[in-house]
Amino acid sequence: MKISPIIHTRLYNCDYSLVVKPTGITNELDLIKKHIFYSNKSMDFLDGERFLVFDNGNYRIAGIVGFLNKICSHCKLSEDFRKKSERLFRDSKGRPIYGFIGIVIKDFVNSDKSIVPTYDYLWKMFVENISPIFDSPMPKSIEKEFGFAEYNVNSILSSDKYFDLPKESKKFGDKKIFVSTSKNDYELFKHFLNSRERNFAFCSNISKIGDIPESIFSVMTTNQNCFNELERAEEEAKKKAEAEAKRKAEEEERRKVEAEAKRKAEEEERRKVEEEARKKAEAEAKRKAEEERRLKAEAEAKRKAEEEERKIEEEERRRKAEKEAKRKAEEEARRAREEAEELAERKRRQDEARRIEEEERERREARRKRQEAERRRMEEEDSSRFRERRRDDNEGNIGCASSFLLIIGGIALLIGGIVYYFFKEG
Repeated sequence: MKISPIIHTRLYNCDYSLVVKPTGITNELDLIKKHIFYSNKSMDFLDGERFLVFDNGNYRIAGIVGFLNKICSHCKLSEDFRKKSERLFRDSKGRPIYGFIGIVIKDFVNSDKSIVPTYDYLWKMFVENISPIFDSPMPKSIEKEFGFAEYNVNSILSSDKYFDLPKESKKFGDKKIFVSTSKNDYELFKHFLNSRERNFAFCSNISKIGDIPESIFSVMTTNQNCFNELERAEEEAKKKAEAEAKRKAEEEERRKVEAEAKRKAEEEERRKVEEEARKKAEAEAKRKAEEERRLKAEAEAKRKAEEEERKIEEEERRRKAEKEAKRKAEEEARRAREEAEELAERKRRQDEARRIEEEERERREARRKRQEAERRRMEEEDSSRFRERRRDDNEGNIGCASSFLLIIGGIALLIGGIVYYFFKEG
């Protein structure tokens, strides 16, 4: 068996939370928080402290719920330790602080000794864990390992296995309720803490009757007023149950009488219905016979009408077939005419194309001949012009030579005259 501390409270500047918890209980943590939450309900109505024992089959959680100053008042402390404790009683706004101080037991075994954590043991464990972080401005969460010797478990073991349990209790639904006294609460706390039972939840000193019906605890203690109120409620519920049973019996008797009257009325109604049904059946049989005759007459008339309709349809089909054959013949003749016309048109176009081609060929040949004649004419004109140009050139050359000779002769005459003059003068 090993234990680890678990503490739910608030710090000087931080709201309530699970400040100290064991390592390795993540899967059970939500369920543990739920039971601690319910043990902290209606703290303003709490007179004294509450003891909580919760077992989920894997762990057993046990501890005290109450205002810290009242829990501390039960402890035998030195003056220095008491002063160290008093600074933990109120928060930054001067409000009194409450909390749950307990232990988580792992691998619980029912041995020849009982485990009974005292006020002193739990309070010293609380101060040792909370005092160093109480003034922290931010929320803190401390995880503690499971152990035995380091938590001085031997100091809370006892060889006393006898617990003076209260005899009077009441059942309230699936919950068992005892009267809350300091002795009863503590004895029940020790009993359930060391019980061989598993999967249960005990909480003492539930001080508000409205918290009992919605509580998740299977065993509780409450003050005498609430206990008496539960008894009155139980008596009232018993009277209501008896009145309800009587009312149900009277209602059952009334239903039986009504059922018998209803049965007779239904029987009479059934007889009337059967008689009416018989008359209706006879009338229906008569109607069906008449309907059968009518249907036969209608069927015969329908057959004749259908036969006539068939003949008309056959005649219509025959006329349609003749008309279709005529239409096809006319269509065939039309197609033949169109094909002949198309053939003649094709031949006409071919002849026209050949005629146009021949005319085009003749035009090309005539154009070629004209071009050839024009070419010869131009060649002849070019040749004539060439001869004329040569003749003109020759005549020009002769004229130029004659002129040259005349000039030369004139020059010679002039020179002869000059020479003659000089010779004559000389």
